[in-house]
Amino acid sequence: MKYYVDAITFLPHPGDTSKTYIIQQAIDSTYTICPIIPLASALLQLRYSIIDNNANNGQGAIISKHNVLLNAAFNMGILTIKHGNGRDWWIIVKRFNTNLFQRFLLTPNGITGPTAQYYDTARCSDYWSWRYSTLTQKVVGFRGDGVYPTTRYMDVFDFDRCTGLFSNQQLITINNYLPLPYSGACEISPNGRFLYAGVLDELHQFDLTAPNIQASAVVVDTLDSINFWSLHKSWFLMQAAPDGKIYGVSFFGDTFLNVIHYPDSAGLACMAVAKSISLPNNPNFALPHTPLYELGPLP
Repeated sequence: MKYYVDAITFLPHPGDTSKTYIIQQAIDSTYTICPIIPLASALLQLRYSIIDNNANNGQGAIISKHNVLLNAAFNMGILTIKHGNGRDWWIIVKRFNTNLFQRFLLTPNGITGPTAQYYDTARCSDYWSWRYSTLTQKVVGFRGDGVYPTTRYMDVFDFDRCTGLFSNQQLITINNYLPLPYSGACEISPNGRFLYAGVLDELHQFDLTAPNIQASAVVVDTLDSINFWSLHKSWFLMQAAPDGKIYGVSFFGDTFLNVIHYPDSAGLACMAVAKSISLPNNPNFALPHTPLYELGPLP
C-alpha cells in the first residue's frame, strides 16, 4: 500500500511539558472508497509520534515515530478536544460507512483506547472538519457528502468532555447551487456563538445560541461566477487564530488566505473578505488542525 499523511495535529503531553504528540491520519492513495467524493482516498491508519522539544539544542527531535492507533478504514476529519479535567485529550474518529465513533484518550500515561460509541448514521464520507463551541459545549461536523450539487449538511452534537460522548444530534442543511462534488468546511467564532460554513461560493453564518439554529442562517459573503472560476475565490477550510480572526484557504489552493475579520459579530458586520492576504507559497487547499489549547477544566 502507498501511504501519505493527510491531517496532522500537535498535542502537548499532559504529564511532561518537554514532550509533544503528533497525531496523524495516513491515507492509502491507491484506491477510493467513497463514490460520492471523487478522488477521496481511503483513510486506513491513525498514527502518533512523539517529539522531545528540548532535543537537538532546543530545535526538537522525534523520539518515537509512526505508532499505529487504528488500522482500519475511517472517514475524513479528526476531533481532538481537551478532556473536562482540563489536562487530558480526546482523539475521535468515525469509522467508514458505519455509525461507529472510536475515541482515544491521551493522559500522562500515554494513549488508551479505542472505546466505542454507536451513534449517528452510516455514511461513506463524513466530517471533513470538526469544531467545538466553548460557549454552548457543542461539536459541529461538516459532512463531506451531500445531495450533489445543491445540498450540504452539518451535524450539531452536544458533547460531554468528561465522557467523550455525543448526544442530541441536530441537522443543518445548506442549499446552494455549485456544480462541484466537494462540499466545504466550517469554523466557530472565538466567543463560541457563531458557526461559519464555507460552501465554496458562499459563506454562511449560524447562531449556535438561537432556539432554531437552522433558522438563524445569514449569508455573509457570496461570490459570483467570475470571482469563483476566473479569480479562484472560494470559501473552504477555515481556522480560528489567536488574533481573534478566522483565516481560510481557497478550494483551488492558490496563494491567498480568506479572512473573517470580526467573527464574533453578527451578520455582515463580521466582515468576511475572500482572497484577502497574499502568501509566498501555495498551501494546496489545506490547513493544519489546531485544537483549542486554552480550554480549562469544567466546573
